[in-house]
Amino acid sequence: MKAKEALLIARRYNENCNYRHALKILKPLYEKLPNNISVLRELSDALLGNGEQKQAIRCISRAIKLSPNNPELWISRSWMHDDEDITTRIADLDKAIELEPTNAETITTKANSLIELGKLAAAHELYHGLINLFPDNQIYLLYTSDTSDEQPNTKHRGHRTHKEKKPHK
Repeated sequence: MKAKEALLIARRYNENCNYRHALKILKPLYEKLPNNISVLRELSDALLGNGEQKQAIRCISRAIKLSPNNPELWISRSWMHDDEDITTRIADLDKAIELEPTNAETITTKANSLIELGKLAAAHELYHGLINLFPDNQIYLLYTSDTSDEQPNTKHRGHRTHKEKKPHK
């Protein structure tokens, strides 16, 4: 089986949450192609889905070292951090935003993470930035009204929990 075909099959296994089968394909593929970003991304998703968080983070971190200007890699790693490690998640999101400053989903994710830390003013500022970037999208006005409250809302719209993380596409 060619590497490209194997990667596509492994991706399908990941999409169907069949991580063990994906790992059976991806581990030998990684041995052959240890510097292939696509292999590293799929392998990190499979490892995370299989409950091997530390190995997944090491794998995606290797991809980041090989391609540090790829915002998708930083975003992927941000989702791999435990919910208790919000500050590390935010650091990865900051790098992704630096590389792709108009990615609304990444900015929203950062704002939601700030809300979890109780930093409502900073989240509010990010949402106002989104309103300036996307004036026709009125949903961000709702977010700004949510962040003006005194109490942080950790179940904020748009926030994914660790269990809801989806592999990249």
